[in-house]
Amino acid sequence: MVGLAIGDALGAATEFMSQPSLADLYGVVRDFQPTMHFDTGEFTDDTSMALAMAESIIEAGAVDIQSIADAFVNWMRTDGRGIGNLTHEALTLIVDGTSPLEAGRRAWEQSGRASAGNGAVMRCAPIGLLDWQDQRALVEDSVATSRITHYDPRCCGSCIAVNTAISAILREEEDPISAAMRPIAGHLAELEQALADSRFEDLDQMRLDGEDMGYTILTTRVAFTALRQFDSFEEGIIAIVNKGGDADTNAAVAGALLGAKYGFEGLPARWVEGLIGLDRVLSAANGLHDLAAQ
Repeated sequence: MVGLAIGDALGAATEFMSQPSLADLYGVVRDFQPTMHFDTGEFTDDTSMALAMAESIIEAGAVDIQSIADAFVNWMRTDGRGIGNLTHEALTLIVDGTSPLEAGRRAWEQSGRASAGNGAVMRCAPIGLLDWQDQRALVEDSVATSRITHYDPRCCGSCIAVNTAISAILREEEDPISAAMRPIAGHLAELEQALADSRFEDLDQMRLDGEDMGYTILTTRVAFTALRQFDSFEEGIIAIVNKGGDADTNAAVAGALLGAKYGFEGLPARWVEGLIGLDRVLSAANGLHDLAAQ
């Protein structure tokens, strides 16, 4: 959870920038930077929605879709900075009385069943922490929580892949890429190929600031490539945020996986100490850990 938040906060400064533009402005981003909408070390909607979901789960003692949807709506009403179009559409339908899963489906259908943004995979890690010992629950909860706002199968599959990888890392029994491919095999060919490609891709050769920025498959591919390629949390996150594009979400999802891999002790102290809201993130992480142990 802290890895997710750190990646998110670092990537906020380079979000939606081209790689050449951010290089001209910053040189190389190695530490938190202030932005127009966020203070130095402050995370964005990615972590805010992950925390809203985690805190709802902890309060309810289980995954309750209505409670999670209510938490998302409350965040939208009280903050809402950075909210994506599809998320806004789905949550607005919920405010108007539509059930959460129906709202997600309707918002997706109104997009022509074409919208597959990364607004669900960015916040999915709490399910990986909650259900890391129960693969069936992990898959079901990943799909259900994604569908509140992101109904597309590619979005649901991305959440399954990331959460299964978190589970595999925590269980220390299986390669996380192999584990992530298993539940989607034969169902989502594009995602399956992206995971396979992550075994040999070099992030330095990937373009993240092109037309497909914000696409759930790209974000997932970036996260798994970083998980396989880099020997430290810091190295992976710096590489991602300096590629531009949807940098906060790419770094948030990669941060969740790299954080699971290298642990809290593997996070650079300067980033941990500079993260605004650290106590809240730790409280959510510990609460999910305690709930998973019951």
